[in-house]
Amino acid sequence: MELKDFKKILDDNKIKSVYMEYKEGTAPDPPYCVYYSVGATMLYGDNTNYGTFTNVNLELYTDKKDLASESKVEKILNDNEFAYTKTETYWSDEKLYEVLYEFTL
Repeated sequence: MELKDFKKILDDNKIKSVYMEYKEGTAPDPPYCVYYSVGATMLYGDNTNYGTFTNVNLELYTDKKDLASESKVEKILNDNEFAYTKTETYWSDEKLYEVLYEFTL
């Protein structure tokens, strides 16, 4: 799967999202997501790459703890069989919660 295919999954599920960042002053009202590649993992042997897997971060931003939005994102990841890790932080200067999902396409 490629990043454009992942974007289509988000769009089909009505998840507001953008690759890497919203330009300053253009971010929609929360909840919204930002996703981006953080490199690749190669499957190789005998001096040949047999496959490449894109490592992705998906950041869910909300203005309050939003279990419904988290559940929606997690359902999408689970339905598409993406094994993920999840961490959370609060950005006090932005007054936003961030839930980070890390997985491989």
